Amino acid sequence: MAHYLVTGGAGFIGSHLAEALVRRGDTVRVVDSLVTGKRQNLAHLPKVEFLHGDLADADVAREAVRNIDYVLHQAAIPSVPRSVEDPVTSNRANIDGTLNVLVAARDAKVKRLVYAASSSAPVLTDTTVQSVERSGNGFHVATDRGAWSASSVVVATGYCDLPVVPAATNVHSQAE
Repeated sequence: MAHYLVTGGAGFIGSHLAEALVRRGDTVRVVDSLVTGKRQNLAHLPKVEFLHGDLADADVAREAVRNIDYVLHQAAIPSVPRSVEDPVTSNRANIDGTLNVLVAARDAKVKRLVYAASSSAPVLTDTTVQSVERSGNGFHVATDRGAWSASSVVVATGYCDLPVVPAATNVHSQAE
């Protein structure tokens, strides 16, 4: 039985991941600030350990990954318009929070981290993934926007030395 952390686990996708893991018989901890997630999304999952906190706080990130084997990183404040209206809050949640999770996971010797990529990640622009190549335990991602769009992969695999798997990649064509 593996021990999973689902960040943003009170959100729509995170709560469904938690449910699927519980059904498999895995141990699940969820961390969520409840800024966009809802505690009631987990009400039917009494076996899930819930940690209310902001991952932009490094202490919360460290507590969340304690004794965890795998992290499914879903936590984010989505929406390009919201990031334009309030870039500081979006940066704190999406960038600082992700970096804290990566560093805490590295220090806790987490086996693998899977993060969700979103159309909200490349702020104000569409990004086309040109290539994804395996590099050691991680990936090298080349995009038409360069390293900015691939920064989470670079930080995770380079600085934190974590095997990271992007859960989804948005590829946009010129026709869209």
